Amino acid sequence: MSTPLTQSPVLQLSAVFRAAYPCYDVLVRYKQVRRYARRLPAVADNDTQCPECFGGDLKVVSIRDLRGPRRKGETASAERPVVARKVEVVCRRCKWSGFLLQRVGHASGNTASGRRIVTDRVAAFVEQYKAAGLNGTPCRPADVEALEAEAGVHLPAAYRAYLLLMGLIPDPLFTGTDCSLHHLHGLREAADELLAENGRPFELPPVAFVFLMHQGYQFMYFVCGEATDDPPVYHYMEGEPVAVRKAERFSEWLESCAKEA
Repeated sequence: MSTPLTQSPVLQLSAVFRAAYPCYDVLVRYKQVRRYARRLPAVADNDTQCPECFGGDLKVVSIRDLRGPRRKGETASAERPVVARKVEVVCRRCKWSGFLLQRVGHASGNTASGRRIVTDRVAAFVEQYKAAGLNGTPCRPADVEALEAEAGVHLPAAYRAYLLLMGLIPDPLFTGTDCSLHHLHGLREAADELLAENGRPFELPPVAFVFLMHQGYQFMYFVCGEATDDPPVYHYMEGEPVAVRKAERFSEWLESCAKEA
């Protein structure tokens, strides 16, 4: 076993620092974590591309919250804010697998137009979904406003909460289903095409919002503007004569998905 005199100068210096500063090991570990985080590919708020092939078909394997340091004066039981998310993904196109670092902003909830997207009711739904075990990567309030402008509707609070919790990369239980922000822009058109292929058994209402499609043969929607912040959910499958009312409330349907997973 080597003595301090026969150790290398680097090891001797490290031993001196450890003796002089009890927090030395903590500082070293903090720097290691910082270096590791910098090696992770950073994902922008509206980016879900594979860093290898730049494809957008990523399967989420796991999500881990990374929390900031405890502030001076905070108690040990105080929950530290989430500053980023470490997302383990697999690309279905090139089979690349790895971790992406999703930064979490501290937006006020106001969009460029000044309208508040994150109301108290929306925040309550978000907490309700978290309590049910749901998680994912959120959209920005500006993304929600842009989606509403494109669809020409005012989205209900229960669905806005879904977008602001996991609209960018949904919970892994939705793997294989098109319901992320990346897909939402084309779902209404795809639903209309599916109805046309089946002899148009019924017409979607002008303010219907298609929020999910699975494998191209079934979709789900709700009707906006029904004077409720938690509307009923309807489901249509290829070959059926009508859409079926799947749940009385969107939040009820979402929580039932979590229970069945």
